[in-house]
Amino acid sequence: MTMGSVPTTMVVGYASLSTRMGVVDAQIATMTRLMERSIRADEQLQVMRTQATKLEERLERLEQW
Repeated sequence: MTMGSVPTTMVVGYASLSTRMGVVDAQIATMTRLMERSIRADEQLQVMRTQATKLEERLERLEQW
């Protein structure tokens, strides 16, 4: 009886671990996509700030004329 329960317990434990690892992999993939989106948004925001700064400088030059 004991000899049969040990392999069964090992198989069930491995299946449970495998399922949990699948969930963790999915969460990591989701977090990676979110990080990539956040990085792209930050880059776009930086570009917009640069453009706004240039426009402000042009306006200041025009006002001085």
